[in-house]
Amino acid sequence: MYRRLALILLACFALVLISIPVFFVKTSYSPATLIASAYQEGIFGKPDPAKATEWFRYAANKGDPISEYQLARRLQYGQGVEIDTVAARKLFTHSADQGYAPAQHFMALLALAGIDEPQDFVKAAHLLSLAAAQGHANSRVELGYLYRSGTGVKQDLARAFELAEKAAAQGNDRGITLLATIYLFGEGIPQDQKKAIELLQQAAELGEDQAEEMLGGAALNGIGSPKNTATALQWYTKAAEHGRENAQFVLGLLYSGQDGGPKDDRLSSHWYLQAALQGHAVSQVTLAARLDNGLGFSKNKTKACAMLRVALKQDLPDNIRQPMQQQLKTEEGVLSSQQLDEVASLEILYSTPEGMKQLEGDLVKQG
Repeated sequence: MYRRLALILLACFALVLISIPVFFVKTSYSPATLIASAYQEGIFGKPDPAKATEWFRYAANKGDPISEYQLARRLQYGQGVEIDTVAARKLFTHSADQGYAPAQHFMALLALAGIDEPQDFVKAAHLLSLAAAQGHANSRVELGYLYRSGTGVKQDLARAFELAEKAAAQGNDRGITLLATIYLFGEGIPQDQKKAIELLQQAAELGEDQAEEMLGGAALNGIGSPKNTATALQWYTKAAEHGRENAQFVLGLLYSGQDGGPKDDRLSSHWYLQAALQGHAVSQVTLAARLDNGLGFSKNKTKACAMLRVALKQDLPDNIRQPMQQQLKTEEGVLSSQQLDEVASLEILYSTPEGMKQLEGDLVKQG
């Protein structure tokens, strides 16, 4: 019996010895990168980020594109190492030049955002095309948006649809949302609102916040089904809780009693404040009015004037800016010099999200 067990164990050991070199030949990962990944995932016991970084650095120094990318991420975001964006950029660039799709995607995002260099949509589209050709789902989504709008590439709705379909088939939540948007508006294909809503629900189940917001809009406007304000509130709330500033603004409107929403001044002011904290200019103007009139907030004219000053620094449409400038002039015209000094101090405070957040303490106890 023992001899038989020993033979089985020996056979298993031999299989492992044979499999290891075969695996190394077939995989795109270098041995050092595999060791780094093993430390990162805790295959040798508990995850050991320091050891993982050590091995990623070793492999990156030998030009391994995967380890270059992994080390670059650590340097970019200070994950276990000191932040060094210059070194990170070199590693990202070299990894992308070697054809590593995640690095190409990252460099494309930098070009889209214009970080550390002017925006370059043509460069971004090129990098996204390279990554998308390798099946990188997020790159397919971003490239799909570029083809949809004709940004950095010639507009091609058929290509946008193709990329969205491929990303959606990979289970990418943003890809599903893009595909839903194309169906919703019939961009290059027959409009299919029912299909669009089904896809949006699928994306929302994955936690995709844009899909949640779009479902809120569909329910509020009766797209794909009869108008349902209660359902709209549910979807907008989910999107708002995920940080969608437009959803937060719409909740402010709905809870102010507009468009059939239930009137709740406290909730309305709460959501306007959340949008304002993200720089939503119209929400900031609305907050000023609500502070001045005591809607959801304790009534306070100096805070209202300070908030309006902050809002007027934002990019506002002329039909809002001009009357608000006149309103501010009128309101401040009746304030004392001491009150104006207070307004100036509060303006500085509310010019930062941290300072503006203090207005949460002015929300009334009940709606």
